[in-house]
Amino acid sequence: MTQLLGSASVSDEYICRYVGITPAELQMARKVEAMQAAPDPIQMMMQMADQIGGAKETKPKKVDHRTVSELRAAKVSHKKKVPQMSREAFEKMEQTGRFPDKMMEAIKKGQKWYQEDLKRRRWRKPARASHLRPEDLLKIRV
Repeated sequence: MTQLLGSASVSDEYICRYVGITPAELQMARKVEAMQAAPDPIQMMMQMADQIGGAKETKPKKVDHRTVSELRAAKVSHKKKVPQMSREAFEKMEQTGRFPDKMMEAIKKGQKWYQEDLKRRRWRKPARASHLRPEDLLKIRV
């Protein structure tokens, strides 16, 4: 059928008689063939992006073939970097109440601003209690 459709010297009537179909079915077959021959629009977009330079080259994954003892001796750590977020974004997440407290605590411990706050609190000189009123004692974070 495809060979008959592709040849220009054969008439439509001959094709219909030879295959045993109606002229409407022949038109439908031509539409289906055109759709199959047309490139996929998504694939075309990806090819255009590659030509423009939108696609980045993938770097080959670096594989470390050392043993565990060699890695320990070299002090190699495989800690994953915690994605950083602003304090305001964290507080907004916390206020929604959609996330478990344990998860929020783990996220908070990985944030740089939280680590800096902890360092500041450690190095802060403790205030003398004799100069403070009871209301001020409640405001101090320990």
